[in-house]
Formats: sequence, C-alpha cells, structure tokens
Amino acid sequence: MVQSYSELIDAIFGDIAAKYSDTEWRTSRAILATMNSRLKSLNDVIFDRFLGRSSMFHSADSVVSQNSEDQNAMELKYPQELLNSINVGSSPPDHVLNLKKVSLLCSCAIKDENADM
Repeated sequence: MVQSYSELIDAIFGDIAAKYSDTEWRTSRAILATMNSRLKSLNDVIFDRFLGRSSMFHSADSVVSQNSEDQNAMELKYPQELLNSINVGSSPPDHVLNLKKVSLLCSCAIKDENADM
C-alpha cells in the first residue's frame, strides 16, 4: 500500500525521465483512477517529473467567422458559455493544455462519477 501519489508513480513508472523514450516500457505501464479529480492530480505529478520547458496552450472561447457580417450570428449560435461547457467523456473542461517536448498525450474516457454503475 502506498501513502502518496508520488509513491504510486515511483512504484509503477520508476525513473520516468530516463525511460520515456522506450516504447515497450511506456506501453506496459498504466495507472487507473476512479475519479477525474484523482486522474488530474496524478497527471500533474507525472508531468512535473519530465525534464524540459513546458508550453501552455489555452482553449478558444469564441468562434470567428470568415465573413465579418456573420460574426454576430456566430456569437449567438455559439455563446461563450456553450464553448466553455464542451468536454471529452465525463472530464470537466480544463481549458489549458500543458505540454513538454518529451511528454505523452493521453486521452481517457472515464465513466461519470455520479452515474449508476
């Protein structure tokens, strides 16, 4: 039994920064989480272990029309509230994608925490 996310990550991945380029090693390891909040926390701890500079990309919260006359119609059809509510699976929208040159991009579908099993 581990006492922290850090201990769990050490047990599963060991020295991530030294082994990330080994495809076989990468594909033979996984940590499953029952809640999105735990998954986000785990991903943040793992991400911090990769060496290198990170780049942060923010999501767009507007739709731009090619035709300036249609811009008002686009804003009515796709209000900011709608765009900010879009999510993947049951993950809450994060609106920030933080990447490092060496990090892996993983997309996971998780059953809604409040849904019936």
